[in-house]
Amino acid sequence: MKAIFYVTIFTLALLFSCEKTASATSPDYYGDGEVVVESTESYESPLSSSLASYQDSVRKFKKTGELKFQVQNVYQSTKNIETKISKLKGFVTKSHLNTSVLDSKIIPINRDSANKVRKTMVNAEIRCKVPQHRLAEFLLSLESEIEFLNYRNLDAEELTFDFELSKLQTKNNDEITQKIDTSLKKGGKLPDEVNAINELKQLKSEKSYSSVAKSKLIDEVKMSEILLYIYENEKVTQSTIPNVEVYNDYRESFMYSMKENISLGYYMFLDFLLLLSHLWLFIIIGISLYFGIKYYKSSKKIK
Repeated sequence: MKAIFYVTIFTLALLFSCEKTASATSPDYYGDGEVVVESTESYESPLSSSLASYQDSVRKFKKTGELKFQVQNVYQSTKNIETKISKLKGFVTKSHLNTSVLDSKIIPINRDSANKVRKTMVNAEIRCKVPQHRLAEFLLSLESEIEFLNYRNLDAEELTFDFELSKLQTKNNDEITQKIDTSLKKGGKLPDEVNAINELKQLKSEKSYSSVAKSKLIDEVKMSEILLYIYENEKVTQSTIPNVEVYNDYRESFMYSMKENISLGYYMFLDFLLLLSHLWLFIIIGISLYFGIKYYKSSKKIK
């Protein structure tokens, strides 16, 4: 009886020890009964970036980006992306969709039909412009389309000093233009007036170019240009087509061939007669020469 009691105590102690060891070696156990659970709230999209969301009231930036990613269906994703761009008050400047045939085989089924099997890959290139203050929002909206992200490249070029330079150039041109106008109003020698007018024309032309350059800078800061390369998995398509290889073995019936050959021979004979009709003069001359030579030879033998 005592032996049974000791065996029972020993078994219970062994089970308790194994359970404690297993709990201690569990990946979620860190002692003192603490269990660590991974939080999903710490997830951050690979499309997010402080560069995209950064805004500065003083500094001016030109922001551009380039992304390449895999989608489930290129055509559908292209439509979805263009819709997202439109909703953000942006616009598309390039949308190219292309299907590449990687391999193609024709497998005969019977004498009349064959299976054409093609391995294809569809890809698209989209260039768009979106408002810079909504660039981060646009990038995050692409996440619903992405199956696999190859790369996401974003760049920011500071144009603050370009704006300052444009401002100074405009100011200098205005001052010089005003001085020339004042000088022309006062009058002077003709050569001097001609030079002043030519210089004024040049300054106005430079002012026009400077105005366009400034508008371009404003647009580059206001709208961010993004280039997207999207593709999908390779697909195998199959279609039934006529078995063109049978064409090489095809022969027309004997009666049909005989009829065609007789008809062809008849028309060739007519063509020959037409040829003779064109050469009638040469034929008459040839016949005359033949009989003339024959007559000459026979008369010579008689003598």
